Amino acid sequence: TLCKPRQHAGNPWHASTLEWLPNEDYGMRSIPQVTSRDPLWEQTGLAREVEQGRHWLPGTATGGRETLMTSAVHATPLHVLPLPTDSWLPLIAAAGTAAFFLLLTIGAAVPAAVCGVAAVAAVCGWLWQIDRPPPAPQARIGEHTWLPVGARGVASHAWWGTCIMLTVDLLIFACFLFAYAHASMSGATCPPPGARLPALGWSLSSGMLLLASSVMFEAARRCDMHRQPQRLLRLFIVLAAIGMCAAFVAEWRGQHIAGLDPTAQAWSAAVAAVLAYQGFHVAIMVIAAAYLLFRSWSGRLKMASRASLDNTALIWHCTALQGVVGPMTIQLLPQWMG
Repeated sequence: TLCKPRQHAGNPWHASTLEWLPNEDYGMRSIPQVTSRDPLWEQTGLAREVEQGRHWLPGTATGGRETLMTSAVHATPLHVLPLPTDSWLPLIAAAGTAAFFLLLTIGAAVPAAVCGVAAVAAVCGWLWQIDRPPPAPQARIGEHTWLPVGARGVASHAWWGTCIMLTVDLLIFACFLFAYAHASMSGATCPPPGARLPALGWSLSSGMLLLASSVMFEAARRCDMHRQPQRLLRLFIVLAAIGMCAAFVAEWRGQHIAGLDPTAQAWSAAVAAVLAYQGFHVAIMVIAAAYLLFRSWSGRLKMASRASLDNTALIWHCTALQGVVGPMTIQLLPQWMG
């Protein structure tokens, strides 16, 4: 086999599906338009047409890697999506994340922290590379068909990917609240002996700060991106980050004054878990705010490359909502139980 030239296997089984189309290292020569579940059976010349580049996107439209984004049901082409180029950063991020959790299982806190920092830095570096303005406003994908390059807001795949991630994240948060509710209902009294709720004023203050933080970040998202040097946008981001941190400090301070001891009983441990989960998100938001500030200072935060800002806004608002719902549930559930 080493002396023979490499040959394409073809479709020896006369299969009906697209994985049997001819392709090289670059993938399909063009993206086929199919009309059935068995395209290679019903469109007998499809393989030859794809190889000849007679379907969508027969050549690079932007000079780099790209694909088509289509509608969910009818697969109508909507826009051209430029794809990331080769990079070691995703591999470093994946290896750092895996090492972080594996090292924690054996109590190696310092090496785990180093790997965690490396993973976060790799993710930020990778995002820095891929969130760029499109090379052209439109690209030709067929003989007489032009599509926009990239998309923003709800038309963007990154926006929907963030929504899916947040759905999973909120489900995890709901599990923490369920654990708190279970611990509250399993005892004879709530809070149990030796534990008590913080003063309501701390939770109310935290909620007001989170609301202000969310408003500030939304104001940053709505700023005129064409205006340079974006001082107002950066001011809103800084104020939003300060409000987010102050809200967490207020809630933590209230629990500290109340004498929260996570090792005392399950109820206190559940409260501490909700608080810690919120603190984890606040730390992420601080990193995201710093990342956006650096993008703005470097001139990379523009109308045509604002996915980082739009997606961070979704996470920011969900973090604020989570920070309000968690403490209010902790405060109101014991009162509702009577």
